[in-house]
Amino acid sequence: MRYEIVVTKQVNNGYTARPVLFPEVVVTGADEQETLERVRAAIVDLQSTSRIVAIDVPLKSETTPVDPWLEFAGMWADEANWETFQEEVAAYRHSIDEQEHLEEPLADNG
Repeated sequence: MRYEIVVTKQVNNGYTARPVLFPEVVVTGADEQETLERVRAAIVDLQSTSRIVAIDVPLKSETTPVDPWLEFAGMWADEANWETFQEEVAAYRHSIDEQEHLEEPLADNG
């Protein structure tokens, strides 16, 4: 198996190597060749005690809708009495508004 390795030349003339897939594995060496040999050994050691498995993780948008009300959208689309219901709601709201208007105290102008 091939691994991509980030090799960094250090200020003190040494080298550091880190596998891209395993950023926690960091090795150093005097020269690039030695550093690559050490990182290869570290990967072999890691492989002998580990294994790579694939798991499915749902995207956030798959687990929760963007808008929580979205799942209710259109639930009354085929309701035969929907227009009548809407008219009744509008009439009820209008009657409440009228009632509140009548109950408002008169403004004191003096």
